[in-house]
Amino acid sequence: QHRLRRGLVIAQVALSLTLVAGAGVLNRSLRNLFAEDLGLSLDRVVDLELKPDLIGYSAQRSVQVVEDTMAALRRAGFHAVAMSYPNPLTLNSSILMVRTAVMMAPENRTVIQSSISPDYFQVMHIPLAGRTFTEAERHEPDSVNPMPVVLGTTLARDLFGGERAVGRTFELTRYIGMAT
Repeated sequence: QHRLRRGLVIAQVALSLTLVAGAGVLNRSLRNLFAEDLGLSLDRVVDLELKPDLIGYSAQRSVQVVEDTMAALRRAGFHAVAMSYPNPLTLNSSILMVRTAVMMAPENRTVIQSSISPDYFQVMHIPLAGRTFTEAERHEPDSVNPMPVVLGTTLARDLFGGERAVGRTFELTRYIGMAT
């Protein structure tokens, strides 16, 4: 009985030391993550999350609520106001079919896709290699007037190799699935 008790104490101490060491590694990893430069500045940025659809608003009415809120914030003196859906810093990803002019067949790509307003990059202080888009360019895309898209460097490199992506056209199909 004495050996059993002694063995349990040793196991408990070993497990406790393992947990403390794991907590230390987690703490260091979190500190490193918070110190990582994301390439954007969140200084003096206020995040407001609106979900009018949760109270029964239609999609069209929800868009109107967001636009009205953005206009009210501008009138209240905010320097710049922008919208994104979903928040690009979340892990919402979509599987999309992507095809460029040089691809023989479309390829499935998992991408993080957000719909944003033209001022988003200014508000978030995100530098761009190309240009942003205007409100007039936000429309239903067609073969004559493709919708402007801003690509991250990794996807641009995957789709166009070492060539510059600015001004290039590619095709995206509708959602195939969504993983959250």
